[in-house]
Amino acid sequence: MPLTDDSKRFQRELKTMRAIISLYCRREHGGRELCSNCQELLNYAEKRLRNCIHGEVKPACQNCQVHCYSRSRREEMREIMSKTGPRMALHHPGLTLQHFLDCIGKAGKKKISAP
Repeated sequence: MPLTDDSKRFQRELKTMRAIISLYCRREHGGRELCSNCQELLNYAEKRLRNCIHGEVKPACQNCQVHCYSRSRREEMREIMSKTGPRMALHHPGLTLQHFLDCIGKAGKKKISAP
């Protein structure tokens, strides 16, 4: 069952995506608001999160065998995370810790495939 808008997991994951893309855009593109490319990526990420087949038990994306992002979008997110991930701990320590726990937690210990 896909994540719902009122799901705590959905809200937290979306908040994390917004935070990391915003930090990246501000540093790389210099604006206070998201540029059109970064906004488009955030919209894409939200759509994919909203339609995740794992629902509430979704693993961290890096631990999932079902890649719902296109190859180019996956590469884009990897670049953003590698450039911005370390700064997330300073700007959003709670979100960073929760993401880390998701990565090493129960769902993160084994690859999860499609149901």
